[in-house]
Amino acid sequence: MKNVIRLIFLVVVLMATGGCGRGTDRIFPFGWARVGEPFDSLTEAVEWKFIDGADYGTIQCDVDKLNAMAAADSANMTKRVRAEYFDARLKMRLGQEDEAAALFGDAEARALADSGRHPYDLARIRWNVEPYYDPLDVETYDKISEDIQFFESVGDYYLAGAKCMDLGMLFTDLRDIPESMKWLDRADSLFRVGGLDDNILKNRGNRAINHRLAFRDREAEETMRAMLADGTLERDPAVMNSVLYNLYSFYGDTAALRRAYEWEGCDEGDRGVLESYLAVEFAKDGRLDSARRYLSLADEHAGAQEAPALRAAYLKYSAEVLDSLGDLAGAYGRMCEYSRLSDTINEGGKAEQVLRADVLRKIGERRVAAESERRRHTVVFMAVIMALIVVGGVAAWTAYRHVQRRKMAMMKAELDLEQSRRRVMAMQLAMEENERTVDSISSEIGRMSEAGDLAPGAAARLEAAIKTHGAVKNEQENFYTTFAEVSPDFVPRLKERWPGLSDAEVKLAVYMALGLDNKHIARLTGVRPESVKQAKWRLRKKMGGEELGIRN
Repeated sequence: MKNVIRLIFLVVVLMATGGCGRGTDRIFPFGWARVGEPFDSLTEAVEWKFIDGADYGTIQCDVDKLNAMAAADSANMTKRVRAEYFDARLKMRLGQEDEAAALFGDAEARALADSGRHPYDLARIRWNVEPYYDPLDVETYDKISEDIQFFESVGDYYLAGAKCMDLGMLFTDLRDIPESMKWLDRADSLFRVGGLDDNILKNRGNRAINHRLAFRDREAEETMRAMLADGTLERDPAVMNSVLYNLYSFYGDTAALRRAYEWEGCDEGDRGVLESYLAVEFAKDGRLDSARRYLSLADEHAGAQEAPALRAAYLKYSAEVLDSLGDLAGAYGRMCEYSRLSDTINEGGKAEQVLRADVLRKIGERRVAAESERRRHTVVFMAVIMALIVVGGVAAWTAYRHVQRRKMAMMKAELDLEQSRRRVMAMQLAMEENERTVDSISSEIGRMSEAGDLAPGAAARLEAAIKTHGAVKNEQENFYTTFAEVSPDFVPRLKERWPGLSDAEVKLAVYMALGLDNKHIARLTGVRPESVKQAKWRLRKKMGGEELGIRN
């Protein structure tokens, strides 16, 4: 019964875990399949260097080594695809977009030629070339959800966490802050397992945005300042710029503004917006020459700014600076342009609100359907488990009853056998007692005959009558029947082995197997002991000298 329960428990565990686990066949915490050293170690090193923002020259050296190893093992398509992937990724980081696209295309074509062996390679390539979540629609939600499931299934904590961040920010754009926080928490959990502490730090910036949208300004500011105090943030210029910009934009931190402007990760369009902010600050301080100079720089650079909200900010702040400089016409023109752009943004915002509501509704429908499917699978799973338990219980009970019946049958057989043995022993004791009685009567008859108390003829007749007593026949049959109960297969085996044995020889063999001596056998068969001795000698000769025994 215990073994059956263990078996059922094992089946439940296997079904609950999918029957498999993540092994060591992939490079932790990523999902690259291992292909052999030193290629695997170099792959892991390149991944970490990309994450840590290492010097591009150092990364290029490792990528060149990967390409050389792949070229030396040209039959290994996996190495070729992976080397091209990292080469393309590096060129994309260096701004060599055309070369990167060509390499990504080559790597994808090679992987597609044997897609069954390279599903992860294809997913990594497409992660680099596909947008994160643009446009804002339910298909994007589906795609990111599928990506999360895939990357988690292969044990890639880095990309699974990154995709959770993407989904979290998708919900941020949809203004579903609680759902966004849930996915950001899940991202942190995956990063923590993979030892990806820098990604956890970056994710705090997303949390700060959510705090702002939920009107939790204090939590938002504390989160951003804690990020700024962490020295590792400097390895990611984009995140650093975002934090600095938000600290000024939301909380008026001019020190953060200056630091953002001096930070090397600022592109031309963003620089123009920051210069308009600096111009406003100088105008407030009465430093009009500096304000005029930074406004000129802003006008030069802000044309590259494509984000409507940031361009609107540039127009608004530049209008304020022009007003401070006494250029009322210029200020009026900028404010008119700002108003038109704001109206456009507001109209777009209204359309986006409708879009958000529609996307959230569709996602809700998807989630309800997924939950219904999950519940259906759970019901089916539990039904299967209950069926297994019932079947296992019935099987265990049936096996238990079968074992108990066998035990009872064996005990009964042993009891019957023991009773038969006791009967044989009792008959042997009775025979010995009869023998003693007969011997005693014979001795008394002999004494009476010698003393003259009994005629010799009468004594002989009495002794003959005693020897041919009717009880001998019954004793003979009782011994034979009882022996058949003790060892039921003895006689059939004896006749099968030596088919030429007569009934008398078979009975003699039975008596011999019982261990009766010549005198007892003579008593049962009604012959002299010397005749029994000769009959036993002939039987052994006929059987080739083999000994007889009882097999219980």
